[in-house]
Amino acid sequence: MSKRTTRLTRADFSKISVKYRANGRFFIVAASPLSGGIKFACVVSKKTTPKAHDRNLIRRRVRALFQEIAPKGAMAYIITAKKSANGATFAEIGEDLRCLLVKVGAGLRP
Repeated sequence: MSKRTTRLTRADFSKISVKYRANGRFFIVAASPLSGGIKFACVVSKKTTPKAHDRNLIRRRVRALFQEIAPKGAMAYIITAKKSANGATFAEIGEDLRCLLVKVGAGLRP
């Protein structure tokens, strides 16, 4: 799974209607069915952490973890970081993200 093919574009954002949302310790994950395979976006605002270095670190960690634990199916995931994600370890982020993707997956099943 390459990075380019898994990115959500601006056009994809306009097509998405969120079907399920799950809140965790560090993230909020929203999911929606989307044709064309699995795609995701990681959103880290300046309100979450004002330093670009910290925002980019969170994004890099989420992208790396999502590449490892990506669920199957044609879905769009929007992962929004909370303030508590700033300063969290890689292991803590991984645990929270895995748990949230399981919750979202269970909520989307018919």
